[in-house]
This record gives sequence, C-alpha cells and structure tokens, in this order.
Amino acid sequence: MGGWQKVHLWVGAMGVLLFLVSGAYMNSNFPDLYGGNMMVRMMYRANHVYLLLGSLVNLGLAMVTLAPLLGAWRWVRGGASLLLVVGNLLLLFAFWWEPAAQRIDRPLTFWGLILLMAGTGALLLAWFKRDAETG
Repeated sequence: MGGWQKVHLWVGAMGVLLFLVSGAYMNSNFPDLYGGNMMVRMMYRANHVYLLLGSLVNLGLAMVTLAPLLGAWRWVRGGASLLLVVGNLLLLFAFWWEPAAQRIDRPLTFWGLILLMAGTGALLLAWFKRDAETG
C-alpha cells in the first residue's frame, strides 16, 4: 500500500469513526442542540452526512490500486489526494462549528465539498490519462 493510500485509509477510517461519534452526539443532545430552530437542526444533519461522504470517498480511494503515472500526472494525483484529505477535514470542522454558530453561508461546508469535487475530478482526469496511455 502506497503512502497516499495509507493516508486515505487513515482519514477515511477516522472520518467514519467521527461520523459515528457525531451521530451519538446529536442523538444525546437533540433537541437541546438546536433549540427548536429547524434550520440549525438540518445544518447539523447535513454536515453529519457530508462527513460520511468525505470519509467514504477517502476509504474508497484507499482500497483501489492505481496504476503508476509519469511526469506531471503523478503530481496531479498527489494534489488530488491532498484536496480530498483537506476537504474531509474542512467538513469535520464544519460539523462542529457552523451549525452552532448558525452561519447560513457555511463557508467550511462549501469549500470542503468543492475540494472533494475538485479532488475527485482531478483523479478522474489522471485515470483517463493513464487509460489513454495504456490503450
């Protein structure tokens, strides 16, 4: 297992564990947590699911063996991995901070999801490049 695969495995596994912890936290603290404000309740729930999304993307990437790439495409894949890890971390922080602060703009959630999308897109481009090279 390569270096990035280990990172993705660790981030994904810890993310699933934190997903379970955040679910237990919500279960034991609702409705006091949102004080009857349904917007805040839905923000907690949405961020809870986003945390699972990022964790599963990282776990999925840890479980596949990617063919080696040469040159700049190797760096694209490394950058994509970094985007996925940072995106997942932003979603973790977003769960704990944004609903409690009642921030409707949710910048951490927004950028966390953008990084997940960008990282996945970059990996897809690298995969197509590899597929084109191998015929």
